[in-house]
Amino acid sequence: MRRDKGASMEPSEKIRRNRKDASVRKICSARIFRWMTVFLAGAFFCAPMAYGEAYENLSFFTFKDFRMASIGYAGTSLTGISASPQMNPASLATRGATGNLTLQGTFFDAMRFSSLSQGKAYAFLQQPLADYMVAFVGNNAALTIRRNILLERLDPGSMTFAAHSISLIQLDLAWQFNRLYVGASIRGGNRSVRERISVNETYFMTDYFIQTFFDRYHAKENTDFYSVGAGVILDGSWVRMGVSSDSILSGGHPFDSSAAPRTFMDSLSAGISFVSPRYSRDYELNLFVIEAAMDIHDIGSDASRAIAAGINLRLQMLPRVSLDARVGYHELKPSMGRIFQAEPSRILTSFGLSLIAEWLTVDLLCEVPFSLYSGKTGMRGDGVGIGLSMGITL
Repeated sequence: MRRDKGASMEPSEKIRRNRKDASVRKICSARIFRWMTVFLAGAFFCAPMAYGEAYENLSFFTFKDFRMASIGYAGTSLTGISASPQMNPASLATRGATGNLTLQGTFFDAMRFSSLSQGKAYAFLQQPLADYMVAFVGNNAALTIRRNILLERLDPGSMTFAAHSISLIQLDLAWQFNRLYVGASIRGGNRSVRERISVNETYFMTDYFIQTFFDRYHAKENTDFYSVGAGVILDGSWVRMGVSSDSILSGGHPFDSSAAPRTFMDSLSAGISFVSPRYSRDYELNLFVIEAAMDIHDIGSDASRAIAAGINLRLQMLPRVSLDARVGYHELKPSMGRIFQAEPSRILTSFGLSLIAEWLTVDLLCEVPFSLYSGKTGMRGDGVGIGLSMGITL
């Protein structure tokens, strides 16, 4: 019987059309995955050869992200709650946020055991870093305001410092196209200083917080900076790939006004990650989730190029209650000719624990230069870094 134009579609025809649409989506996803693989291969192997001798620019001052640091900053391709827009703005679209306010405070410092064993107060506060953040997060946009206070020790044998305060405002935008996520970021800020402060050795922690948080800082000329970045992530369920650059357009530097602006290649990073499913086929929460990631950072910069890798094991007790254990590896690679040759003096290992309980997040971080395992001092310092970060989401 001939069907009228206005008549409803037969069930069998609906099934055929649905299968056809699914087939088209599968073909498109396969093509995107193939081209992404080609692009990643070019980023890993071709770009370094073209720019291997060109750039020695100083890196932008970065705000420490404990979750990323604990896996060696191998987060360019991570998605969901493990991801950070600081590493790749495209990850914002994968987090499933429906609109929230996040408040976070962080403290990180290095500790020298040689001074600690002698009972000296200056074993602590080697280069303390305090950071507090306010973030307004939605489905496709996030506005982050951060202030970072870094103390630079002026005399190794005393508690005298120069204090640097970095203010940052960042806007992230992200969109989803099937399995492809695209993001962009705009950030800017400046630095203010206190040229010299002395911390009381008896009450060093109390005096540290009073002097760094409540006393006045003075604006420093020529320390304004800005950058525009972008990133993409391809989600292939178990396998994910990402590419990002935080300096497609940039200018200024918080510490060195004479430093040349970072370029796209200086800040180009690429990564791949493997993630086990969060839910079973019966839509039940899996007890464990394993994430493994590997990145190459700052491909075009001889000063900051690095290989990063990390593993995260998550114990899922409830959909919004979990405990993460992480281990990370980060090695500076100034020469592309020795990219696969390990140099212990350039390696930093990291360990982390995270508790996520509904609206509360607690992160612990420990960073150990690899050279310390053999009792030596390398390029990554001679102190063990320890930090605590706490955040609430409203």
